Amino acid sequence: AAIARYRELRERYYGKGGYNFREESLDAFGSELLELKDTESALTIWQLNTVQFPQSSKVWESLAGGYAAAGNKTLAEIYYRKALELDPRNEDALDGLRKISEKTTP
Repeated sequence: AAIARYRELRERYYGKGGYNFREESLDAFGSELLELKDTESALTIWQLNTVQFPQSSKVWESLAGGYAAAGNKTLAEIYYRKALELDPRNEDALDGLRKISEKTTP
């Protein structure tokens, strides 16, 4: 329901100054949800952010971090690599990829 409402508001108000629809807003919302231990909702928000801003390295890095926090190293690695494909200098994605690699190395 929340995603449908977001889409409705975005369609109605985008560019009119009533709401902030930039990628940073969704990213921050996802981070707040993760801090509240609502990983599933955080992942949903970050997935939406990748749909809205598919060329942003940051949104893919956030989604990867969410999957890493959820313990899904496979998807975390895929999305960290996607973030790096878009911006090879994304230090947070490089660091995240290193961290999950260290955890899987015996």
